[in-house]
Amino acid sequence: MCLFALTLKYLEAEQTMIGIKQVCQWGKENHLAFIHLWRVIFYFFCKH
Repeated sequence: MCLFALTLKYLEAEQTMIGIKQVCQWGKENHLAFIHLWRVIFYFFCKH
């Protein structure tokens, strides 16, 4: 049971890492869109 829970936690962590890597990869490929998105967010928060 304990081993199963640890395995589940490990798989969850691995999925999270894959997700983060995918976001990083997307960020590299679409860095201009990423910068634009941040500008919009930043502008929105500065205005309000």
